[in-house]
Amino acid sequence: MLIKMSSMCMQHTHIQLNIKDLMMRRILVMSNEVKVNLSNRIKKSALRKVQLSVLEECAEVVGKTAGPFGSHTMIMKEDQLTSYTKDGISVLKNFHYFNELEEKIRCELEEVSRHVVRTCGDGTTTAVQLSYLIYKGLLDHEDEWVKAGYSPYQITGAFKKVVGYIKESIRENGRKLTTEDILDICLTSTNGNEEISEDLANIYKRFGNDVFIQVGTSNTTSSVLKTYDGIILNKGYASPAFVNTKENTCVVDEPRIYYFADPVDTPEMMQLFLGIIDKNFFEPYSNNNPAAFVPTIILVPSLSQDLSNKMADLDKIFYAYDQHNMRDVKPPLCIITGLNDRVDNIEDITILCNCPKIKKYINKSQREADIASGAAPSYETVVDFYGTCDQIVIDTDKAKIYNPAEMFDKDAEIAEDGSRPFSNTYKSLINFLKAQIEIEERDKTDLKELAQLNKRYHYLASNFVEYLVGGISPSDRENAKDLVEDAVLNCRSASINGVGSGAGIEGYCAASDVMYDLAHDDLDKDRNLQLTICCIIRDSYDELIMNLYTTGMSFDEAQKIAAESAYNHKAYNLREESFDGHQVLSSIETDEVILDAISKIITMMYTTNQAFASSPIKNKYLDFENKEQ
Repeated sequence: MLIKMSSMCMQHTHIQLNIKDLMMRRILVMSNEVKVNLSNRIKKSALRKVQLSVLEECAEVVGKTAGPFGSHTMIMKEDQLTSYTKDGISVLKNFHYFNELEEKIRCELEEVSRHVVRTCGDGTTTAVQLSYLIYKGLLDHEDEWVKAGYSPYQITGAFKKVVGYIKESIRENGRKLTTEDILDICLTSTNGNEEISEDLANIYKRFGNDVFIQVGTSNTTSSVLKTYDGIILNKGYASPAFVNTKENTCVVDEPRIYYFADPVDTPEMMQLFLGIIDKNFFEPYSNNNPAAFVPTIILVPSLSQDLSNKMADLDKIFYAYDQHNMRDVKPPLCIITGLNDRVDNIEDITILCNCPKIKKYINKSQREADIASGAAPSYETVVDFYGTCDQIVIDTDKAKIYNPAEMFDKDAEIAEDGSRPFSNTYKSLINFLKAQIEIEERDKTDLKELAQLNKRYHYLASNFVEYLVGGISPSDRENAKDLVEDAVLNCRSASINGVGSGAGIEGYCAASDVMYDLAHDDLDKDRNLQLTICCIIRDSYDELIMNLYTTGMSFDEAQKIAAESAYNHKAYNLREESFDGHQVLSSIETDEVILDAISKIITMMYTTNQAFASSPIKNKYLDFENKEQ
């Protein structure tokens, strides 16, 4: 029997080799007949057709899930239970092509959609459909623009300017989020799931619009709610080697928190950094004394390349714990890099954790004087320059800091429900930010500064809530979790940036306003190009909205409703068949992020005039005698 099976395997392998050999021989014969060189080069004409074809099909695939009347998609995988989903990004990531070029373009579109979802939780369908419609519009005008003497880079430059104008107009139309808006945003994001939406709305009513909700799944049919106190740093671990839980987070209890205010790129700063690593980790590790490990968190803007070998050694040691299935006993250490005190709320965190700054000195004598007075650390004393909190939980893009040392009034009594009054330090920070936000909202001189202040306030004022979604089966819970995550991310974005109409209405109205302004300017050659591009974007939004509305009504009815939506700057609720019931709302940032994301992929695709397959055999678009075969 084994001999027979072996013989069959050899025959199968022989057949495969023969087929491949025949394919190669046929291609070589064809190349000799038409006198061309085989290559992996895909020319512009073929590339354009493939780009547009992939965008169109992806738009159709995710379009099946769009709106309240969208349908489920069945997803089958080997050795896994079949799942059903209406989640746009889940559908897109499970849709694949056989050919290399098509799959690469699909992957780029998926990455754009992931960015939108990570930022504001919703918008995959809009992002994919707009990518197709806008790119098609640009290609329809390509010959006309070439004849007019425009280069691809002039066209994409004008496109970026128009997108900037539209984004600015969108932001100006936003308004501050209210507690009443939360339910409408959740209903929009979850396609009308009332149970989930009511649960989330109640959480926001209880904890305020700045609550930070972490979403997970429970092991039962019931959903579970857990609450914590703390603040958030919008940065994650520098390396996945530090991960010490099955949830792919790094959890460190009662850590010492060291804060480097400047890049670690001088001999003095590197010595201090290594002093912390050596004394808190390497010395106990070398002495095989894990009980002497000191729970350590290091916050730093950046590390010198001169430290790369040391960091590589650190990674090897930590990955060894993973290889031996000892992740849960890793040393309690994590390094967070990429800090920017102009963008991140690091100043608030170091104040509340009571972290002294470890900073760079230009004046050597001043540094020596500060070391002598205890105001600056030396290699010997740097381990004592730390702040504290009860716990830090760090993932890829954020750190949750529980109960910082100076967040609560230490002398006040703890209430029966476990709550404690905030410290004067914390209240002063909150009051300062509120006053600054009020000034910026009144003056409206710098919308970016206002957004940054709102973001800083949000991360400082957040309560932590862990919402564990229940369900009948694991797949049921995972589907519900996807909906909750979309709603939570959109509410979080709306809390920071403001709220506006959903379903593409904000983008359509903003594009219409910009188009009107451009049309009434003095139209020179460049301005005329911008106007044409703005018309393409506005018409793409128009078609997007019509595609959505026609899922629930006739084309003529949809035209009438779409015109009314644009006139009133208000999305129509297809589920309730009304403008007056629950509003179709979303974070004002949603359309901004979508436009920004698709602008990057569209401009890159438009300025690409050829592609190279990974090998000639994978080039399905060979050009024989200038005819695509």
